[in-house]
Amino acid sequence: RVSPVITISGVNGGTYYNTAVSPTVNLTDANLAGSNVTLNENLYVSGTPITTDGSYTLSATVWDCAGNTDTKSVSFGIDRTPPIITITGVIEGGIHNLGTAATIMVTDAHLVSPWIVTLNGSPYTSGTAITAAGIYTLIAQASDLAGNVSDRTVHFSVQGMPLPEFRNAICATGNITIENNALVRSKNCSTGQLGNFGNVGTDGNLSMNNNA
Repeated sequence: RVSPVITISGVNGGTYYNTAVSPTVNLTDANLAGSNVTLNENLYVSGTPITTDGSYTLSATVWDCAGNTDTKSVSFGIDRTPPIITITGVIEGGIHNLGTAATIMVTDAHLVSPWIVTLNGSPYTSGTAITAAGIYTLIAQASDLAGNVSDRTVHFSVQGMPLPEFRNAICATGNITIENNALVRSKNCSTGQLGNFGNVGTDGNLSMNNNA
């Protein structure tokens, strides 16, 4: 009247692994009659390495000559892929304007949340505008349930002065050239109203002719 005993070792239920695993199934009974061991409903030979990322359920059923039975199952996963960290809004070595914001995205099938983001050593929330000039180091770190870890670091600076603004009225024939990413406001000489003419890129000039 004693039921068979099933022992599964090499994996733990609810655990994710970042390496291959080789579960073993031991069946104990004085009058063992038969058994059935499956991995995701496919026949499995005890001790066979499992190397492919995925979710698994290892099940074993055993019975003896007296009709006593035992069943045991363990669910686990293999995940050898580290989280993917994407940072936009700032670039390595970039020089950015006041108000720049970094956006951090992390993807992983079994991500541990929350991930860690710091700006110059202090916690930083993705999308927060940077309003002080200086040199910055942004670090993002993420891990998953299998223990895979990823990190990304971006070094950049924020320029301390806002873009210069020029207000000009050139009503006589002539040209004006403004360089270095300046914001230009033009005056209509007929109405006297000011309006934004445009922005000048750092790699080009803006020329205003006559009634600009």
